[in-house]
Amino acid sequence: SETSIASVGKYVVEAWNDSTGFFSLCAPMSKDQGTGYGFSADGGASFVDEGGLPNANCNTSFYGGDPGVEVWSPGGTPYFYISSLFSNGNDPRSFLALAACKVTGTGSSATLSCSQPVIIASSTICHPLQQGVFCTFLDKDYISIDPQRGRLYVSYTEFDFDPNTFIETSTVEL
Repeated sequence: SETSIASVGKYVVEAWNDSTGFFSLCAPMSKDQGTGYGFSADGGASFVDEGGLPNANCNTSFYGGDPGVEVWSPGGTPYFYISSLFSNGNDPRSFLALAACKVTGTGSSATLSCSQPVIIASSTICHPLQQGVFCTFLDKDYISIDPQRGRLYVSYTEFDFDPNTFIETSTVEL
């Protein structure tokens, strides 16, 4: 569910909520992560399931799904950016993270290699409770790239448990 897709030329990346992440911890191909993705080097005629987004800190952090995908080809090299909800260890804040993925090779033998998580936004409000802290929840992220400036823009909603809900933006220099 909650899929996102982007393409450039014959290269396509699709990302989705991957429920296998609920059943494993630090699994092969990062299948423990809640955001899965696939890569096509033939215009979407077929896809390779790449597993979950890479996360070397899988014991303490987790991609939580609801992905967004965007693509940019500076100098002709395709880069796909995949955003996702993200939990970071015992930190009560909500996060958004992204993976930067580079296409290497050409034609049908091309492959996709993705980075470790890059935090792009976090909760701005936390409320003390009797047993811990509750922080606002980030959701509904949408990413877009300005190729002229080399910037990735992220808009998202920050939900609070009181009537306050905010639409926020973040910028990442590529």
